[in-house]
Amino acid sequence: MAEFDPGPPPEVAEHFDKVPSYAPHRDLFWYDWDPDGRNSGPNYGERFSESDYAPVPRGDLPFGVPSWLGDDARGRQSRPKRRNTVERDPADLLNTLIWRAPAG
Repeated sequence: MAEFDPGPPPEVAEHFDKVPSYAPHRDLFWYDWDPDGRNSGPNYGERFSESDYAPVPRGDLPFGVPSWLGDDARGRQSRPKRRNTVERDPADLLNTLIWRAPAG
């Protein structure tokens, strides 16, 4: 057993050596977005308020989904409150989601 990581096999290392650099296209990669982002902003308070929520951006959802998908504001404002449109099925917690469309 090796006491250090010898790295990839030579044929794999050679392959990676031939892969072009992504540096000219760096702005297209998700892990380089928000280079000036800060994590020093305030944390949430004791409770969430409606202004703490934001709809899922439409571009992050598949084409053709209903307009209410990704925005649970109506459920939070309804009586009784419904905090989300998706729940796990208690009879099948690992495999089944129940998705409820808002009324009206």
